[in-house]
Amino acid sequence: KPVSFGEHRVMFRPRDSHDLRVLATDLVVSPQADIRLKKNGGAWAQKNQASSATHEENGWYEASLDTTDTNTLGILIVAVHEAGALPVWKEFMVVPANVYEALVNGGEFLETTDLRQVWSISGSR
Repeated sequence: KPVSFGEHRVMFRPRDSHDLRVLATDLVVSPQADIRLKKNGGAWAQKNQASSATHEENGWYEASLDTTDTNTLGILIVAVHEAGALPVWKEFMVVPANVYEALVNGGEFLETTDLRQVWSISGSR
């Protein structure tokens, strides 16, 4: 099952490159429909959580996601494209709660009884 948590915040920032300079960092990312989600290869959709993104400082923006926005295991792409600005996006991996606990918090062991050996040191199967 997906990790269950309340509202979650995503931070993103437009980037400079060798041929592009960010001249203004205080865009208004509104309404929520300007923040699009792609859940594990599914169709693009607006985020469910009702707020828009807010400018923090120096081009960093914060957007909130809710459990509906993060209810699909796999790759979650969060994208923003405002008129007059280049698109920005960030990819996340939504994992089961026990995997998150084991990898991030260290509070749980990963179950491996269903795994089978596919390779050995000797090279035989």
